[in-house]
Amino acid sequence: MAQTTGISWTDATWNPWHGCRKISAGCKYCYMFRDKERYGQDPTVVMRSKSNFNDPLKWAMDTEQIGFLPGKDKEPSAFVGMKIFTCSWSDFFIQEADEWRADAWNIIRDTPEFTYQILTKRPERIMECLPPDWGRGYENVWLGVSVEDKAALTRIEILSNVPAKLRFISFEPLLEYIIFGDYIDCLIDYDWAIIGGESGNESGKYRYRPCDANWIGNIATKLRKYGVTVFVKQLGTHLAKEMRLKSRHGQHITEWPQWLQYQEFPKNRRAEVAQPDSETTEWLCTCGHFQPNGWHCGNCGNQPPWGCDCSDCSYSDPDEDEDYFQTVWSKFDHIPYNKPDNNDPETDYLCDCGATLTKAEFESNGRCDDCLMQYD
Repeated sequence: MAQTTGISWTDATWNPWHGCRKISAGCKYCYMFRDKERYGQDPTVVMRSKSNFNDPLKWAMDTEQIGFLPGKDKEPSAFVGMKIFTCSWSDFFIQEADEWRADAWNIIRDTPEFTYQILTKRPERIMECLPPDWGRGYENVWLGVSVEDKAALTRIEILSNVPAKLRFISFEPLLEYIIFGDYIDCLIDYDWAIIGGESGNESGKYRYRPCDANWIGNIATKLRKYGVTVFVKQLGTHLAKEMRLKSRHGQHITEWPQWLQYQEFPKNRRAEVAQPDSETTEWLCTCGHFQPNGWHCGNCGNQPPWGCDCSDCSYSDPDEDEDYFQTVWSKFDHIPYNKPDNNDPETDYLCDCGATLTKAEFESNGRCDDCLMQYD
């Protein structure tokens, strides 16, 4: 029987080896380290699995196990295309596994009925670790990189230069607001993205760091503009507590704000970059109005982050000013900081985007000219 999982963006996990080394901020509260220590094992020791290495070959032969896969019909066809998160307790491209990787590639090649999701924080090692017959990529392999903060954005560019049938990005745990900057054009090379806040404990060694709903919404908006399918896995423990959600792991997405309810899988390789249109793109204006299509806000007239090219608006694209996205999505009503207690006309207001407005400027139009935030 396949190693089923509670990870919502996959069907099963396969760990031909386990153990890893922390290399970036996203690794700090790694669940593998937590669980390994709970079992009395050293998580930094990378070991080939003694019992699970050949699991996919067993699953392929034992078709009677199909009906036991969560959410699968009890039909042979349901087994075909099963998504397998590969090396969920390690990194497929970690150096310590070099001597075993060829055997793993052989298993992947011999089970084309499965889809292998390989996610790494070591994309710089991919090219030297690919099998000789890789070509433009195996049809049943998705290659992905983890990007938890701005420092990890270089991984996007590195994977863009690796041949693959499908590329994806995991923004989990999302640790800060991300501006793509020089890496924005790399998004055209990607098909799918996972976004999620960090889950963890209130005390002890393995805690959690806060995530902001605006960070998630901003990334989702930009990705969808570039034709990248979005899967918001979870909002994380911080937002789950703040919003009083039933689950911190995203089992009840209808609890989330509507503009975060994306749990989509990639369908086909994009032929061109998808552009927003009036049927498929929705957004939440800063005035609090939920706009069901991609045009300007029907309540206050503000344009969405990608601009509006309807007959009443001149199209504008804020790609050159990504700070705009930090204030477009709003979960709460925005009010100016540092509201003065006196009537000094030169007293500054500080907008959420960091721009300052004099009292006279604020009262004249009620809007920040830098980010277009409208205050009532």
